[in-house]
Amino acid sequence: MTRRKKLIAAALALPLALALGVGLTARRAGSDPLSVDLCDKDLAAVFESCKAEGDVCTFPDEGMEEACQAGCVMMTCPNHVSCTELDPTWCKPCDDEQGAPYWRILLEAERLCFQKKAEGEAWTLVQIEDSMDCLKEEGERMCPALAAKPYWHWKPEVRKRCQDDLDLTVRRCEEDDSCALAPEEYKKACQEGCLLRMCPDQVACTGDDPVRCAPCEDAHGALHWRHVFDAEIHCHHTEGEFYSGPPSGLSASRDKWAACFVAEMERECRALAGTAWWRRAPFLVEHYGNARPSPAPPASPAAP
Repeated sequence: MTRRKKLIAAALALPLALALGVGLTARRAGSDPLSVDLCDKDLAAVFESCKAEGDVCTFPDEGMEEACQAGCVMMTCPNHVSCTELDPTWCKPCDDEQGAPYWRILLEAERLCFQKKAEGEAWTLVQIEDSMDCLKEEGERMCPALAAKPYWHWKPEVRKRCQDDLDLTVRRCEEDDSCALAPEEYKKACQEGCLLRMCPDQVACTGDDPVRCAPCEDAHGALHWRHVFDAEIHCHHTEGEFYSGPPSGLSASRDKWAACFVAEMERECRALAGTAWWRRAPFLVEHYGNARPSPAPPASPAAP
């Protein structure tokens, strides 16, 4: 496996593990023991089905068992539970993962986005990527405040790992092959971009770090390289195969990959769209080949 393939494979591993670990109400696709009728007939049974390691909260995060259970009950019987001073779990804002509203939204989004395949069918990377995108979009639609937390749908244990041992992630980004192919002048930015992607809450612009504060169109900045990693992963899912560098001569697959990469980068970083310099950058020329300048904008009508 080439170093570029290792980079993308390593980056894929984290969202894959996250996608398969959140709870996946899709496991319940066939029969659903919870129904609205139970809310009136036996609310206690709803609480029982919603408990940790049950049918809905199958894999709750440590310390989140009660919040997940409450969110499950709130999702199933919204008219039978309410915010009371006796239990703050029901009263927390929708972007607080210790509260029932957050888990109701997460579970509803999971049910909507992860049940789009037949039970027993093997998951593909494309399906996982699409389902995770759907989950994030639906969650932020139901709770707009979540949009301010870009990685809210990542498991708390992953975010905690960054808090408890950030140095380990820093060393991995500095020492492994992730940025080995980046031009020397961009290595620091590439390493910071790797760190930004893995531990976004710990990597912020403080005003005195030009690498962390650079805009996305600046290849000397971390944000630019985080978008590079995201675009590579997106295009792997889209094209269904890794592309690890240009072969000799022209290659249709190389051009197809490069077109996907350029389009995704310009979608994520709009400041790049319509510019020519970055498509001719050595990084693109070396690894993607198709570093052609953007089409010239249409000429303005001549003044009368």
